[in-house]
Amino acid sequence: MGVAEAIAHWLRTATTSADSVLRWRGEHTLTAFLGTCEKGPFNSPTLVQDASQFEITFGWSSDSLMGPSIAGFFANGGTECLVVRLEDWDVTAALDALDRVDDVSLVCAPDLVRCGDLSLLNNLQVSIVLACELAQDRFALLDCPAGLTVTQMKEWRQNVWGVDTARAALYYPWLHAEDPVYGRTVTVPPSGHVAGVMARFDATLGFHHGPGNETVRGAYGPELSLTAMEMQHLFPIGINPIIRSPSRGPVLWGARTLSSDPGWRFIRRARLLAYLTRTIRRETSGFVLQRVESATPGRVASEVAGLLEMLWRGGALAGETAQEAYAVGYSDDVVDSEFQLLCVVGVDPELTAQLRIRYVTE
Repeated sequence: MGVAEAIAHWLRTATTSADSVLRWRGEHTLTAFLGTCEKGPFNSPTLVQDASQFEITFGWSSDSLMGPSIAGFFANGGTECLVVRLEDWDVTAALDALDRVDDVSLVCAPDLVRCGDLSLLNNLQVSIVLACELAQDRFALLDCPAGLTVTQMKEWRQNVWGVDTARAALYYPWLHAEDPVYGRTVTVPPSGHVAGVMARFDATLGFHHGPGNETVRGAYGPELSLTAMEMQHLFPIGINPIIRSPSRGPVLWGARTLSSDPGWRFIRRARLLAYLTRTIRRETSGFVLQRVESATPGRVASEVAGLLEMLWRGGALAGETAQEAYAVGYSDDVVDSEFQLLCVVGVDPELTAQLRIRYVTE
């Protein structure tokens, strides 16, 4: 279904307002790290701006994966992250705390693989995925258990950990990386390093650029070298390989989600919808719980149309013209202090996506 057909049943279609205040800009959001730490507050999202601040606040034990993963995040261009210390592997309390933070776009939990129980690991990671799906504005980077061969990885993915979601991705294998505190090489899950690459892209190129074919900084190479034939076994099950390049070092050789739906196979598509949800909520929050007038739905829709036009002009939306790339429809009837907005965007030439938003007024 095209943009025009998807919006046709709505009462009104918005156009861009001449005085729209929205402007296209690189997005600065936060990556959240969940894991066990030596010290620090439990279940309290704490802003961390470099690896040394993490060490001071949360400690840096020799067996924890949090420190080297966060160091990898900053080495790859991340500038700020939130750290949530888990108590007894309880991710539910940590996710509840994160739910109160608006600007989280990525969630990582590299330390979960240390829980010692594959069934528990599966349950913990499923909880993170469900939280991202419920919030609709964030994306999870997950990790596999340590030391898996390609055959074991395929077995684990297909028969043990069959998560099917467009709200998460997984990179494989683990990385040989730098531990700046202990001055040694350690083997760590790749999610922290990948999150740094994505955070850098968000702030510079834009969320609609996937991290594929990007060099990983702060790492010496993947835990094992993958052949072309082995990678062909990983792509269909949504696993993104990390390859060893003689000239570049470790390289991310994929940008796929864990979804079996071909329409939502790629990270940039899923994160486009997450970005829209997050940005529209933020930029139109001034209309929530305010006195509504007959013109209010149209004003909100016009602001959103302005955002979508800038995204289209910036190359984030597919379409030769603005009319092919996006449309915003709205109901001008306010019923029980509520009205609704429908955004339809061209994610790719063959794919449109719908985003429905409900506004509660005074």
